[in-house]
Amino acid sequence: MSLSERYGRARVGRRHVALECAAAKACECCGETFEPSRPGRRFCSRACYDRRQTKRLTALTCVHCGVKFTASRGRAAQFCSRACSGASVRTCHLKPCEQCGTEFTPRVSTQKFCSHICYSASMRARKGRTCARCAATFEAYPSSRKQFCSVACAKWRERKTYTCAHCGSKFEDRIGSDRTCCSRACHNANQVAKRRKYSRNPNPHAELTIGVKRIRALKTELLAAQGGRCASCDLVVDLSSKHTHLDHDHETGKIRAVLCRSCNSALGALREDPTRAAALSVYAAACQNFRKRSIADQP
Repeated sequence: MSLSERYGRARVGRRHVALECAAAKACECCGETFEPSRPGRRFCSRACYDRRQTKRLTALTCVHCGVKFTASRGRAAQFCSRACSGASVRTCHLKPCEQCGTEFTPRVSTQKFCSHICYSASMRARKGRTCARCAATFEAYPSSRKQFCSVACAKWRERKTYTCAHCGSKFEDRIGSDRTCCSRACHNANQVAKRRKYSRNPNPHAELTIGVKRIRALKTELLAAQGGRCASCDLVVDLSSKHTHLDHDHETGKIRAVLCRSCNSALGALREDPTRAAALSVYAAACQNFRKRSIADQP
């Protein structure tokens, strides 16, 4: 849009506003004709405006003091002033003190006492409570968290049914207990059974729970007997390398030989099964033949 078009449109808009303001209108209060100085003006003077607003006021009665007052229509006014409103709120929220019984206006909704003196007197006075275990009545200070009447009740907990680890019978004990047997006799018998079980094979990997120096000595001895090579693939391995592993029997824990990392992982993956190892060797040979045929078929 060019500058001339904008200027022309603006002039048309101002002319339209001027024409609207220049049009004569009738006052909504007195009915006289007047020319408004701005669009939307409804009254010819301030007096007519105030007279019309006065007609919209309604007569009301103050809820607190009973004085007559006026307010705009549609306004839900109940009090003639802020003083009456505050006095009414303070009167409506009166509550009795729990210590002396005097009515007071609380500063917060949770206030229970009219003064600090009543609060201190209430804290010093013991009150009756009911035991959470035996339902007996006992006295305690209000600030105390005491829930039981005696030490025996305080040590009580909700009980749960457990199964004896030795005889299999059911017994009850508190929740969270580490007790495993129903009686002392079952506990002793269970300990004897555990000792007999572990005396036959106390630790199948006992030979592996040795120090670093002992492991290095074993590797040196076995590598010297194997000629410095892996017992499976005959690969030359170095003692200082991290890829040398002590192969052991997983049932007895006996150390058998030193293997390289690849052979040790393959033996564990095959689960030491000779049948699976033989089948895997046959498949590896077939893969080699397939690779040779593929190379020969290439132009």
